[in-house]
Amino acid sequence: MKKAELIKILVFLSNAYPRKFKFPLKTKRDNKEFIETWYDFLGDYDYLTVKNTAKKLIIRKTEWPPTLGEVVKEINRNQLKIF
Repeated sequence: MKKAELIKILVFLSNAYPRKFKFPLKTKRDNKEFIETWYDFLGDYDYLTVKNTAKKLIIRKTEWPPTLGEVVKEINRNQLKIF
């Protein structure tokens, strides 16, 4: 996945969880660090895989946004089901 695609997902999560998941952040430095952290864990995955996983978690976790770890865990769980 490209960083620009990750940014789309972060904005998507922010829109799905107003006031609970903030993106973009207030400063460029904070945005850069936030993006780098998420990209470090999700950059090797396909954009559609991550976006579909985010959608699935949004439906399941209606009150609180998923953590980065929950997103990775869910992706890996779904990939294991394929085999």
